[in-house]
Amino acid sequence: MLVMETRKRLLGEEHPDTLTSTANMALTYTDQGWWKEAEELQAKGLCICSRVLGEEHPDTLTSMANLAFTWESQGRLDEALVLSVRRGLTACARSGLSKYNI
Repeated sequence: MLVMETRKRLLGEEHPDTLTSTANMALTYTDQGWWKEAEELQAKGLCICSRVLGEEHPDTLTSMANLAFTWESQGRLDEALVLSVRRGLTACARSGLSKYNI
């Protein structure tokens, strides 16, 4: 938590290193089964990644996958599925597969 807060203070909330620290802290919470704390960080991180890096950026796609996993682990299967499909469609568009209607 200290690393994340220090980076946020020194670099700003939208800096890539801060986003990485936030994602790492969320994964630590996930590993400990602290789903609510993980979800809060992941949701905030996803919003920032989407806005700053764009929907198709690999870090944004990873953020989507991590949040979907957290929701799935909480039994929130509908939300997890919707986000997973959104991630898959975005990844296809990024790779150029969307032109084949995949």
